Amino acid sequence: MAETPELFNTIASRYDRLSNLLSADGIRAWRSAAMDHMDLHPGLQVLDVGCGTGTATVHMAKRVMPQGTVTGLDPSRDMLAQAQHEAQTGRLPNTEWVLAGAEALPFDDQQFDRISAFFSLRNMHDWRIGLNEMRRVLRPEGRVVLLDMLQPTTTLGSLAMHGLKTITTPMSGEELEPFRWLPRSLLHAPTSDELTTRMEAQGFRVQSTHHWLGDLVTMVVATYAEEALVLSPIPSLGTTIVWATDGSEASHRAGRWLVRHALKPSSTVHAITVCPPFDGSVSEALKATDLVSWEHALEQSRQLLEPGCCAGVVSRLLFGPTAATIANYTREVQADWLVMGQKHRSGGSRRMMGRTEEQVSAAVSIPVLVIRDEPEKKHPERQPMSRPE
Repeated sequence: MAETPELFNTIASRYDRLSNLLSADGIRAWRSAAMDHMDLHPGLQVLDVGCGTGTATVHMAKRVMPQGTVTGLDPSRDMLAQAQHEAQTGRLPNTEWVLAGAEALPFDDQQFDRISAFFSLRNMHDWRIGLNEMRRVLRPEGRVVLLDMLQPTTTLGSLAMHGLKTITTPMSGEELEPFRWLPRSLLHAPTSDELTTRMEAQGFRVQSTHHWLGDLVTMVVATYAEEALVLSPIPSLGTTIVWATDGSEASHRAGRWLVRHALKPSSTVHAITVCPPFDGSVSEALKATDLVSWEHALEQSRQLLEPGCCAGVVSRLLFGPTAATIANYTREVQADWLVMGQKHRSGGSRRMMGRTEEQVSAAVSIPVLVIRDEPEKKHPERQPMSRPE
């Protein structure tokens, strides 16, 4: 039971009721706001990615009747069966249902006027590929609305995340695994700034962002555009470089800089990803699901290096406390430099979410190059946290 869709098969019939209860009915208001921003009207062709039990899909179908159609897509067979049942009960002939993942949408280019992804981006096997596929099937002047829980960077958002963890950790039983997975899955999610930057780099034009619970719940409204992410050069580094990557956008910026500007044929890059320990008693199924995500993050990073990399590449998945594990690995391979990405966070959020870069820098004697994500400037800045004497 390691794949995310399988987690949701076990809870399909009770998913909406428990989601409403867990969010204190906030999920209803957030979905309603997201549908309002989709600007739905009769005749539109709409795709609902990760439709789940079809709660939002059915409402969309009513708004685009009679000429328009809504296609609900989900990788969980049982969730999709529940959605089909609801549509049949409501006698909505303009709904279609497709069993598939967001990373390989089985549709023609530029097929849809509107695309929604409500609380599904975080559960995709690869959200970047999912975004690219949504961009492919969106028509010119079309609109995409994303609504999800993302990794918080504000104090209030971090407090909300810790509150969510406090509520879901004691949950027991196989049928509640999706809710225990929720706070852990946020470790694999982008921040709001990382998401919008990636969307613009992949051709979307972000129109607006909206936040609830600090920035734990985020909505992004975007349209068709042609944009590109421009990266700045950094100096050439030493012979043995450790790149600590968690699969985040900040980490990937560091990797792209390494490939384009910092490597020599004599260099060796060690791409490492650390799977941190779980808190409390966690099922083997949930551990397996989390491990799949960390393995994928490492594979993504390795693939990012290899196409244009002139250096040797070593990739390792490590286990243990993040900062100590990274520091120990740099000593093990006798690294010359350590390169890390850093998300832009408020002071309160950094205290609650951790200060990995500072902890690692204090524990090693080699230079640590941190690629910082500064969203207000739309590009990261470089700041070595320690320098050779």
